[in-house]
Amino acid sequence: MKETLVSLEIAKLAKEKGFNWECDFRYSIIPQNLLQKWLRDVHNIYLWLTPGGKKWSAFYCIEDPSVTSHRLSRIKGQNTYEEALEIGLLESLKLI
Repeated sequence: MKETLVSLEIAKLAKEKGFNWECDFRYSIIPQNLLQKWLRDVHNIYLWLTPGGKKWSAFYCIEDPSVTSHRLSRIKGQNTYEEALEIGLLESLKLI
């Protein structure tokens, strides 16, 4: 299975937000799944996707152990899993 890479815009934003995990020297060589894992492990931002008919929806949530409620957001209507994940990654990075 081939890894899907994030767009240059998202790669630059991730670097600005502190992403420094080992990856290729170019901005664009950040696989989507690696950035998703970094958001979860470092910032407690959980991102998951669900199919809905012929479209995909992305959900993201910040888990804060100090509060009992969590902020959940949804992005609807993307044609592919990768498109939904890309938008979910972008919106999740904006929360940092």
